[in-house]
Amino acid sequence: MIAIRRDPAAAALALMVAAAIAFGLGYPLANVLGQAVLDDLGRFDVAPIVRIFSFPVPRAVVVNSLLMGVLAATMGTLLGFAFALTTARAVRGPHRSALHYIALLPLIAPPFALALSTIFLFGRQGLLTRGLFHWETDPYGLTGLLFVQTITFFPVAYLIFDALVRQLDPALEEAALNLGASRGRILRTVVIPLLRPGFAAAFLIIFVESLADLANPLLIGGDFNVLASSAYLAIIGEFDTRKAVAYSVVLMLPSLLAYFAQRIWVGESSVVTVTGKPSGGRAQRLGASFRVGLLVVTGTVAVLVLLLYLTVLAGAFTKLLGIDNTVTLDNFKFVLGGIGTRAMTDTTFLSAVAAPIAALLGLATAYLVVRTKVPGRTVFDYVVMLGAAAPGIVLGLGILLAFNHRPFLLSGTAVIFIIAFVIRTAPVSLRTTVAALLQIDPSLEQASANLGAGAATTFRRITLPLVRRAVLSGAIFSFTRNMTTLSTIALLVTPNWRIMTSQILNEIDAQRLGSGAAYSTILIVIVLAAVITLNRVFGKAPIEVGA
Repeated sequence: MIAIRRDPAAAALALMVAAAIAFGLGYPLANVLGQAVLDDLGRFDVAPIVRIFSFPVPRAVVVNSLLMGVLAATMGTLLGFAFALTTARAVRGPHRSALHYIALLPLIAPPFALALSTIFLFGRQGLLTRGLFHWETDPYGLTGLLFVQTITFFPVAYLIFDALVRQLDPALEEAALNLGASRGRILRTVVIPLLRPGFAAAFLIIFVESLADLANPLLIGGDFNVLASSAYLAIIGEFDTRKAVAYSVVLMLPSLLAYFAQRIWVGESSVVTVTGKPSGGRAQRLGASFRVGLLVVTGTVAVLVLLLYLTVLAGAFTKLLGIDNTVTLDNFKFVLGGIGTRAMTDTTFLSAVAAPIAALLGLATAYLVVRTKVPGRTVFDYVVMLGAAAPGIVLGLGILLAFNHRPFLLSGTAVIFIIAFVIRTAPVSLRTTVAALLQIDPSLEQASANLGAGAATTFRRITLPLVRRAVLSGAIFSFTRNMTTLSTIALLVTPNWRIMTSQILNEIDAQRLGSGAAYSTILIVIVLAAVITLNRVFGKAPIEVGA
């Protein structure tokens, strides 16, 4: 550990991170949260928050949100772990690559895409349920929402586990096998305990992401109201900012509890698997029956994911899928003309600029939390997480209020979008990097320091190469989420900058579903191409550690 008084670099890093968090997150939240506790005359008043817990309807909204968040986080974490274990231990070669990219598809989906395809396939007039099997189904409500949320967010857990499973020291598993442990027992008693930071990080991220998600509850939630959609409707439908902010404050409470539960679960126990010492062990193959079970589960989900996206693709090439299936290119001609092309270039540029900034902010914060003794470092951890915990629409409103007047008049500029993107996606980079740092033995850095290297050199030559894959995962997540986010930027869009997800929403509102599907298809192609490029350029480069 680095003592801040002995290393000015740690102090400088802490000041820079604190300034970035205060300006990009603290200042906007202070603007919008002030309306939760102050009335129009500036007097202290928490009546909107009290009303949420005083009446049965808003109380039910809180219960619904918690239920949906816990179930989505549990199912998404387990499914992500299953995919990571399958790609690392059960399949090889092109099959692994195919499964890897299929698992990433939900991550790059624009809002409404998965919910729309779910309705097309499994709705009351669904192509499969009504058209093929003649089933009477209703996808709206908790069941449909939970299905869409699980498929949408399990790639977050997969990206976390994909980096961590590959860093496990195989000598530990080989030693347990030599002592007579079965492969199933090795998985339960060796592999899973070492991945506790990953489980905690995945559950926490999916929990707060699902709570804050807006698009899916609006489209497929039905009468199952949750906090995020209630906050959005309070602003858009009732023009009641204080009510929306009250919902957002309540939404942050379970996120705070989840954070402390994660801290207690991981605790101070050792999960180090990267020690710098050579290991002669080989990763153990999974038991035959367990491997078959994994392949069945992941294969079924993979087919389902492909089917959902093929439905979006079919909708882009037809006049109105399910009603008029005439093949046409009119949707793409409409999208690629005028505003559509500009929305593509604007969104890609803003997302590409914001992604490395979010990854670096997460890396810097994770390093402060795990590797320094900077006073208040745990505060950094939670404050950054507020970027994911706050409902996107309220976070966007806070940014608009904060940067819509002097001295920070940023409305209509690229900077305001970059700020929104960074603070919304930096939490994932933070959690993945924290999990990776907890696997690295601090003695590696201590050895570098003993040889005379400064903190900056040690970080650049030792720490950074070992957490590179986690940082890359954070950057990939940031870029894809920037490209596909809606709620955070819904109030920030101006004619100066066009955003693709906002254009998709406009098309759906205008009942031009084919054009919305065409926008979605183009967005998916752009993001998938970027993800493949990043993985090929950075993901397979050899890790070199120097002192």
